[in-house]
Amino acid sequence: MRFRAHRLAGTLLWGWVAAVSGCLVPQDNQVVPPIPPERNHPPRIVLEQVVPSPTVAFGAPTKDCPPPDFRAVVEDIDVDDDIRQVWFVDVSAPYSGSSGYPAPKITNPGGNAQRSTPVKAPSQLFNDDALKGIGLHRVEVVISDGEFLVDAPGHPGLSTSERSYQVTEADGGVITVTDPSYLDSYVWMVEIVAGCPAKP
Repeated sequence: MRFRAHRLAGTLLWGWVAAVSGCLVPQDNQVVPPIPPERNHPPRIVLEQVVPSPTVAFGAPTKDCPPPDFRAVVEDIDVDDDIRQVWFVDVSAPYSGSSGYPAPKITNPGGNAQRSTPVKAPSQLFNDDALKGIGLHRVEVVISDGEFLVDAPGHPGLSTSERSYQVTEADGGVITVTDPSYLDSYVWMVEIVAGCPAKP
């Protein structure tokens, strides 16, 4: 009986040692990599706040017939981004050449996602002959949260610049991450008629 008791005590002792040893097994301390900076988000034209309607009739702009008011509200959750705009008449992608009408960029002093200042057609759009011909015309605004590149080397048409920033990795190394800019656009089909249409 003593022998069995000693064996039982020895068995329990080794079981306790094994259990304690299991608790003392060192854990792998994995280094959590740093969270990279938040990537750029695309701006968008708020379709419910576009003026005028997508299909509209106007008289050829003259002193007796004021030009139409083309404008649109833009939203971008990256509140520090400036919004750039360029306008086109009867031109479609890839917008090669200097065929567009640039307008001032929209800043965001209020810090709101929805910009308080809308993008608006520049006066040059109506001073040229583009919208003076009787008939149907295509008016388009293209917006971007980056700089426009028109016919730049390697960019055969309208595109936007990329932005780069550096990220420090867990091992102390530094890599460069490229973040694209984005485009959005809206098209009006405008019929230019003789005389000034009556206001609704």
